[in-house]
Amino acid sequence: MLARNTPRDRVFHQPRGWFFATREGIDMGPFPDKASAELEMVCYIRDMKFMDRARANK
Repeated sequence: MLARNTPRDRVFHQPRGWFFATREGIDMGPFPDKASAELEMVCYIRDMKFMDRARANK
């Protein structure tokens, strides 16, 4: 299940599979289906937030 306020419009389909776009302008993928791309996007956002907090605490 997606977290609240997840930018679902960042997930898109291309001939090679499903992707999601990051704020940094990188297209991540391909993933085999939309659900996989959405799940990976949630994990990516979680990891980016964790790294931001880790950098702030140095």
